[in-house]
Amino acid sequence: MDRWLLHHGPCLEWMRGLADRSIDHVVADPPYDKNTHSKSRSGRNLPDTKLFACRARRAVDFGFDPLDAAGIDELAREYARLVRRWVLVFSSEELAHVWREALVRHGLQYVRTGAWVKQRGTPQFTGDRPAAGYEAITVAHPRGRKRWNGGGKAGVWTHPVVANCNGHRDDRVHTTQKPLSLMIELLEDFTDPGDLILDSHAGSATTGVAALRLGRRFLGAELQPRPGHPEDADYFQVATDALMAEEVHLARADYVRGQLPLLAGL
Repeated sequence: MDRWLLHHGPCLEWMRGLADRSIDHVVADPPYDKNTHSKSRSGRNLPDTKLFACRARRAVDFGFDPLDAAGIDELAREYARLVRRWVLVFSSEELAHVWREALVRHGLQYVRTGAWVKQRGTPQFTGDRPAAGYEAITVAHPRGRKRWNGGGKAGVWTHPVVANCNGHRDDRVHTTQKPLSLMIELLEDFTDPGDLILDSHAGSATTGVAALRLGRRFLGAELQPRPGHPEDADYFQVATDALMAEEVHLARADYVRGQLPLLAGL
């Protein structure tokens, strides 16, 4: 690899072929638990029309299967074996303790549970309890000296969710897409130029784009669409397009449409 490499296929077997301590940092957004997947809902805040009930909420199929405790344990084992410095894993609040226990079980030291505070997040449609306002970020590190670039700041990162609104119709291309501004801030806080960052579940490659923009290197993996689910997006292609676009300083949507870089041919 030069600046980035994206593996097409299951991540676990591929990661087992990587050398011990060959990765500087893991920054991963793996699938959440079955409960989170089954209860996720989306809605619309537009007025209803005669033909389309915009206010109706609907269940969300994330486009990939949830993780169970055994799957979390297998991923934690590989993260702990591969990493030299920081491990950051996104999860629901309810799943954070499972990640903490698994990472510690495989030799890492638990450091903190951070939070991505989700501006413009989905409301609680039932209205009978508070909505989830943040996602957990479990932070771990091999035992020994630790260093980050955030000084004394708190482990709270506040950024709006990615939404196709306000004229940004091409921004959201993945069901669990993280905002680029969030990933840039996390990488600025925890990593250094030239570092190699692994995301085992690349999704739309937002972590990879942030890494390239900040002068880091990126190693990721993304699955093919699920068999029997023709509605699934080809996220490997989505991620590849995003990384290729970043290489030539274009937005992913412009790159896909065939727009040429400003200095092309010069």
